[in-house]
Amino acid sequence: MTKHAANHQVFPYKGSVVVPQDTVTLTFSSDNTMAGTTNITYSSNHDGTINFYRDPNHYQDERYLTDPTWVKEESQKLLDSVKTIQIPITFDSQAAQIISKIQVK
Repeated sequence: MTKHAANHQVFPYKGSVVVPQDTVTLTFSSDNTMAGTTNITYSSNHDGTINFYRDPNHYQDERYLTDPTWVKEESQKLLDSVKTIQIPITFDSQAAQIISKIQVK
């Protein structure tokens, strides 16, 4: 888990738009390889909902390094794809057990 302050870049490349609120990124790997890794970023609305979007797993497109205009467009698309999700409180005790095992970077 990684915490990001408000106004951090969506992508770590020149031209990226910024996320206006604090976010948390969770990284999971099904097989301890980059190919099996999923990155999920969310921000809390402090009302039982989160704003959720899925980050790319890889930045393999050369345009990330060479085309800031394209980076701006792609990062805006990702920011615009945010979905609001209701977080149920049914399993709070189980969630607390999982949370206690999360490593914050």
